Amino acid sequence: MSTRAIATAFEASRDSHEAGSLFGSVVDKELWDRLCGSPVLRSKTPSEVTSFCLERSESVNDMEIDMADLRIRGGDVVLLDSVVQIRDVPYAFAYAYFERDAGTSTISSPGGNIVLNNNPVVPRAVVSDSVEWTPILSSCGEKGHKFLLSNGGVVQAHIEVFLYDDENASSINRVLLVHGLYSCFAHVAKLIDRHSILEFNSIKEHIKKLHNTMSSIDDDSIYLPLNEIIVGESLAPTNPHSLATTVPSHLKSHPHAAIAPGVWENTKTQLHQLSSVATNCIHQHNTEEFTRANVNY
Repeated sequence: MSTRAIATAFEASRDSHEAGSLFGSVVDKELWDRLCGSPVLRSKTPSEVTSFCLERSESVNDMEIDMADLRIRGGDVVLLDSVVQIRDVPYAFAYAYFERDAGTSTISSPGGNIVLNNNPVVPRAVVSDSVEWTPILSSCGEKGHKFLLSNGGVVQAHIEVFLYDDENASSINRVLLVHGLYSCFAHVAKLIDRHSILEFNSIKEHIKKLHNTMSSIDDDSIYLPLNEIIVGESLAPTNPHSLATTVPSHLKSHPHAAIAPGVWENTKTQLHQLSSVATNCIHQHNTEEFTRANVNY
């Protein structure tokens, strides 16, 4: 049975901007870096893993599984390792981030076999039927755009976008995706998903790093999308029914209101580009893992 330990961690590209636009100066940069970064240190439990590159090892697995007990359930047991359950996302969703859970899950039972996924990587999908814009100002004086993703009138998440040039809608610099349940203190206390907030200090650079890493990854390592997202039809720029942003009437006179729709469309395009690369990497990893276990994917 294949086991793995963390080998390296992928750090989202970072620039010189002071982080912390959500919570102001009370959150110092050291704390914010721990929240938004990807630590290289080895995690103690599978659910705490934040790197996407894991290496096979011969060490004791994170969880002992009694194969004899499993066989009592009938058929041969097939044990997969950290397969990304990308097919679990709903049909209509905005975006999804990923968490690596402890334990096992049953993903299919072809030919009478019990197929178990050890330490499954599962998506956490955000569903949205509307997007609304509002301006924001970071603690370090950055003027930004905040897009509220709601479903049935309830905010599910928001996306913050900061530009290099306030007058150029395509000059996207920093992007944060924040789940509606996120709070600084709940995150530190590990009461919510570790990746309920993701920060990209240049999505284009993140994509380049991901390409470079995947081109040089060795046979003993695997990819997990714990620092990436996938987007659904709601945010797909090629979908004619993709969500457009609205500007509330009381904000239409704001200096940045006119540029907001363009910022939103460019943000969707970049997120979709990241999603496409991540999806290809996910399918590559899943195919290799199913092949190793001699199971059809």
